[in-house]
Amino acid sequence: MNPITRRKLISTGTAAVAGAAGLAAAARIAERYGLIPPDHGVLYGTGETLTSACQRALKIGRAHA
Repeated sequence: MNPITRRKLISTGTAAVAGAAGLAAAARIAERYGLIPPDHGVLYGTGETLTSACQRALKIGRAHA
């Protein structure tokens, strides 16, 4: 096995922190624009959230029937 070097540890940690920050920013933006439905916390919440967000994003600027 290859030993874990300090360089690998630092680069992996930096990538993890950047990824977490990106996810947090995306969640804040989605919440601000109303792309997250109120029932996002249920068992199938992720799929419902993605479906709802896509439908709302496609309807921006159009009349809602």
